[in-house]
Amino acid sequence: MSNEKIDLTASELGSLWTSYLYDSMSLQFVRFMYEKVRDEEVKTVIYKALKIAEQQVDHMESIFQKENLPTPYGFSEKDIELQAPDLFTDIFKLTFMLHMGRVGMLVHSTNLSIASRRDVQDYYGQALNQVQDLYRTASEVALDKGVFLKRPYIPYPKQFSFINDVGYLSGLNPLKKHRTLKIY
Repeated sequence: MSNEKIDLTASELGSLWTSYLYDSMSLQFVRFMYEKVRDEEVKTVIYKALKIAEQQVDHMESIFQKENLPTPYGFSEKDIELQAPDLFTDIFKLTFMLHMGRVGMLVHSTNLSIASRRDVQDYYGQALNQVQDLYRTASEVALDKGVFLKRPYIPYPKQFSFINDVGYLSGLNPLKKHRTLKIY
């Protein structure tokens, strides 16, 4: 491969720009939560999210600087009031960390799949690993506290069967069972 500089593609630039806005907002929200959380286990999860958000914002800023691009006007300390009263319970904060992990895994995996430059792929791969770790940690704490919202269970099949006629379209349709994955 040649040493010539390869510009960011439109999708890479767009994903980095959007990610920066989201992560800079999340960073401020998580800072507020960290200041207010009382439960030590939840505080550990929020601290992990705080460090991840700081690293990701810093990493994206370095990419923008390397490319001689303006850094997006995101969110900063000016956008939060750390002295404001707490707005959320610690369980809500933990649940929010779970959602941050889920959204992060979806977004970073999508952005990784559209990146062509190696440094952008590396960034999104690292970010994906970080939010996956956050999700696992938050899940463990939520399970221990009994607040992890589990999907419904269905009975295990006793045997497999083949469709022999169109009768499977009436009555119980086992093919619809996958839809219960999203209903809870």
